[in-house]
Amino acid sequence: MRLTFIALTATLFLQHCAIDDPDPAVDIPEQTGDTLVLRTQKVRGTDLFGFGAGFLDFGSTDGLFPYPVTYPSDLSGIEGARTSPDFRDEDPDYIDIITGSRDGEKVFVVDQNNNQDFTDDPVRSFAPVMPDGSQSLLCYFRRGQGTETIRDSSWIQIATSKLLGPEAILYARDEHLRATVTHDGISYQLGVVDPFMSRTFTYSPTAELAILAIDGTGRDSLSRHDIVTTGEYLKLGDDMYRFDSITHYGEYLTLVRDGKFAHTEGTQVGMLAPAFTFLSVSGDTVSSARLRDKPTIVANSCGCGGDTLSGAAFTDIRNTYGPRIHALRLDSGLGEPTGQWTVDFAEPYNKDLFQHYRGEYCSRIAYLIGEDRRILEKFDIGDWSRALAKHLRP
Repeated sequence: MRLTFIALTATLFLQHCAIDDPDPAVDIPEQTGDTLVLRTQKVRGTDLFGFGAGFLDFGSTDGLFPYPVTYPSDLSGIEGARTSPDFRDEDPDYIDIITGSRDGEKVFVVDQNNNQDFTDDPVRSFAPVMPDGSQSLLCYFRRGQGTETIRDSSWIQIATSKLLGPEAILYARDEHLRATVTHDGISYQLGVVDPFMSRTFTYSPTAELAILAIDGTGRDSLSRHDIVTTGEYLKLGDDMYRFDSITHYGEYLTLVRDGKFAHTEGTQVGMLAPAFTFLSVSGDTVSSARLRDKPTIVANSCGCGGDTLSGAAFTDIRNTYGPRIHALRLDSGLGEPTGQWTVDFAEPYNKDLFQHYRGEYCSRIAYLIGEDRRILEKFDIGDWSRALAKHLRP
């Protein structure tokens, strides 16, 4: 599934079912002195986080819906699509969507109330993603909870892509989760998204967590530096808490106080950078142990969606910092060197480098590694000028 990232903000809240009384059907982690189990709220929009979306493909409605549906009489050329709230559910419910023409305009309808009737839902025009979340649609669906089936709801957004043109239709849930924790007398508002599960309403180990506000004072923005995923650490006061897990539908997240951060290998800022060896497209075999004499930048670029900016950003980094750094670029299909070292992540020899520093087909995340082997900075490659200026001089 291809992914697009767009920034959204929003303010509406939606409580999980049974938020006041924990539901015994939810597997609630055990809370101890070093473990914080936090109840979450759903919030419309993705706030300061990036917005992950997949592409929505419409097709014939013949045999698409397993039950009779009612269509608007003023739509022609109707096609349909269905998306599941939970890919792991053996008997999933679906969000049903149709598109068609009305008065010469291509429009769509979502069965928001999940009653197999499109005539009581608004007919909407396609438009580019709105940064204020005003195009978010509240949808209802059924899902399993223990041995029961419950009715749940959340927001989605269906929009066109300015980058890819009006024929590319984006679909994603449009929510983030919030939880509040007080530590040493300080209140922290936490936010969670999972952009790689964007076509569902579930959460996984790819979920991303960040502090959105401290004692009521909110952040203006989030950088990649501020976001952690499961297995990484959040600083609350003087303590480091590992983001341990999140329940399947995000009702609870678990943080564990852990003093091992300084000795942990990983790609979070402050961790020990994983060692690696790579084979460049020029045929050079290089070990990270050789790169300790000056900072090293590991930069991911990706041409998904016709993007050329991430590759251009790597060139700008090389031109700006030149001999002051080691630089390697991870991408695929680049037959010619584009900098100090160009690395084809699809080359089997580079498997470990890929797993530690990329982990997905399309990535534009970059890392600055210090001579002491610590991760000094983690940033979206397009943000290189601001991120690197804190650590390097041209």
